[in-house]
Amino acid sequence: MTFRVVSNPSNNHVRCPYRIIEQSTGREIDWINKYLDYETLRRLADTTLRSYAHELLHFLRWWESVHHTDMVTKDDLTESTLLDYVRFQSSQERELTGATINQRVAIVDRLGEAYLEGEVADRRAEDGRVGATHGPTRTCGRRHRDRDRANRRRAAVRDEDLYRAAGGQCPRAAGR
Repeated sequence: MTFRVVSNPSNNHVRCPYRIIEQSTGREIDWINKYLDYETLRRLADTTLRSYAHELLHFLRWWESVHHTDMVTKDDLTESTLLDYVRFQSSQERELTGATINQRVAIVDRLGEAYLEGEVADRRAEDGRVGATHGPTRTCGRRHRDRDRANRRRAAVRDEDLYRAAGGQCPRAAGR
């Protein structure tokens, strides 16, 4: 399967102008596009949405090459999966910076935590309105907590991988 990002600009502020599709059939990849729609509701800039679409497209291509499917569930996005994705990116011929790899993993991780676990609907219901995460009445405490938790988890995975590569055991892993 071949996937790509297509641009369909419109005045619709609920639908992301960037969609990920399977090229030969034109079928949309719903789990990614719904997440992009959610981020559109948060009123992210179009350039940010385009960046997210391309980063998720990269993950989707990797996922499909390994698992031979374009379907992903919340149970599929484990620390082990993210670590495999990091290893894949690190082994590419074209050397990527740590910032690029971290950005890609962070977006996939956020999708897994915020969307695939159903928190998108929960956040909308809690706020009582759609897309209310910015501005003077923002309710972003959970978002910051989730981001901090994700950062700590990524750091633990990175540290553990580095220690294993060096032939030792990660102190964080030893305490588990």
